[in-house]
Amino acid sequence: MHPYILEAHQGVATECPGNTMAAFRAAARQGYGMIELDTKFTADDRCVILHDTTVNRTGRRKDGSAFPDPVPIGSLTLAQAKALDFGLAFSPEFRGEEIPTLEEVLEFAKAAAIPLKFDNVLQSHTLRQQEILFRTVRQLGAEAWVGFTGNSLAYLTMVHKEFPDAMLHYDGPVTEESLQALGK
Repeated sequence: MHPYILEAHQGVATECPGNTMAAFRAAARQGYGMIELDTKFTADDRCVILHDTTVNRTGRRKDGSAFPDPVPIGSLTLAQAKALDFGLAFSPEFRGEEIPTLEEVLEFAKAAAIPLKFDNVLQSHTLRQQEILFRTVRQLGAEAWVGFTGNSLAYLTMVHKEFPDAMLHYDGPVTEESLQALGK
């Protein structure tokens, strides 16, 4: 049997609101070996952890009301995003859960000694946003706690140059060419 790692998708998103600190703390408590998460950027170029491109499904105003029209996370500043509630839509017991920043999650991962795996959505960020994310990982000394997922061999090659010791996860097409390239 091959060794395996139990991965908490968006943290323990079956019991907690996904991509929140509550879900990440639950993953650490329950002994998961890795946390998968999704990155997005706010209007002021702050990296936050959120699955969707809008806040509508998981975010609520502080009074608990939902947004009637789409609200892209990229249209909000970090302060505006932090003013929303990202727990209430899941369950009243998570009222007050804020959207986490990349820095908050990296610091948690280091303290909890649990690796993070960035979803391949990272590929959709602008080069500037990718540079911000990479710089933040380096500034917090979190290189040993992060892995990157990509569905493009070219993208993973670029990430490997940035982080030669990072775990890389390929979820692209499986062809003879890709298998040969991944075997190197």
